[in-house]
Amino acid sequence: MPLPPQFPPFEYVDPGPLYKEIGRFVFEFSQLEYTIRHHLGEKAGMKDQVADMVTANLDFARLCSTMLALSAQEEGGKPEPGLEKLINECRQINDVRVRVVHGLWVAGTTNDRLIHTSRDKMTARIFFDKPGDLDKYSERMASLRQEITQAIYGHWFGNTA
Repeated sequence: MPLPPQFPPFEYVDPGPLYKEIGRFVFEFSQLEYTIRHHLGEKAGMKDQVADMVTANLDFARLCSTMLALSAQEEGGKPEPGLEKLINECRQINDVRVRVVHGLWVAGTTNDRLIHTSRDKMTARIFFDKPGDLDKYSERMASLRQEITQAIYGHWFGNTA
C-alpha cells in the first residue's frame, strides 16, 4: 500500500551534522551561562567556591535578572545600558534553548527539523529545518561572552589573536 501524499517516501540521511549542530549549541549555551554566573560572583565580591554555591540554584533567567539588578545597584538605579542590551539578547537565546531541549527533533531524513509546542499558545511550530540554522545562535553566544565581559570590565581578558 503506498504512503498517503502527506507522508513522502523516507530517505535516510546521516544525522551526524545535525547532532554536531545541536551539541555545539548546548556547549556554547553552557559557556554563556558560566560567563554570566562567573561575572555575577565577581561583581558581588564572592570567592569562586562561594559564588558556585550561591548561584547554583539560579536558573538562566534568574541569573540574568540578578546580574541586571546588581548592575542597577552599582549604577544608581538602572542597569548599565550596554550590559542590559546584551543580557536581554541572552534571554532571547534562552527561549531558543527551551525549544532545543524540550522540542521533538526529527533527524535522519532529508527534512530534519525541530517541532516545538509552546506552552502559551499550545500550537506546534517547526524550527531549524535548514542546515546551519542553529549554528548562527552558537556563533552569537560565543561573541556574547566576550561582549558581556567587555561591558562589565571595559575590556576583554581573553586571547584576541
